[in-house]
Amino acid sequence: MIDLPQAALALHARALLLISAPAVALLNATELQAMAAHEIGHEYVWIEWNRARQRADRERLKELELICDAIAAVILRQLGMDPSKLIEGVEKVTRFNRERFGSATHENSYPTLGERRAFAREIDRWLRGSYHLTAYGRVATGTLPKRGCRPRRIGRIGVTIPPP
Repeated sequence: MIDLPQAALALHARALLLISAPAVALLNATELQAMAAHEIGHEYVWIEWNRARQRADRERLKELELICDAIAAVILRQLGMDPSKLIEGVEKVTRFNRERFGSATHENSYPTLGERRAFAREIDRWLRGSYHLTAYGRVATGTLPKRGCRPRRIGRIGVTIPPP
């Protein structure tokens, strides 16, 4: 746990999950687990995320956040958990931080809550048996990248995802 005034979770150096005290106090156990699953997703896109950050490619950073949402949804579903808890957690953290600190300086590198909700609905449909996944109005299909592999760009989200 880290001592920050913001509610936050982050993957540090591909090895350490950082969770702020306000996040622990704010989120219930299921939401905390869901957000941790999202952070685990960053391991799969770590190299691409760093490249996008270095290039200040905000659109790619947004896409990679959605990919991490998708990875979290798959993890949560495989564990018998409700993937919608991720969006609930993101909404709580966003609301908490905005009420106390205003907009984050890097907020434009993240999908909006509306984009995340819409993408989460697509992920849910996909997990329930529809094998096409859309993001930003584009379609992608295929396989998740293995750890350390560079994702293949297909459409706007940059990776393809197999049927569950």
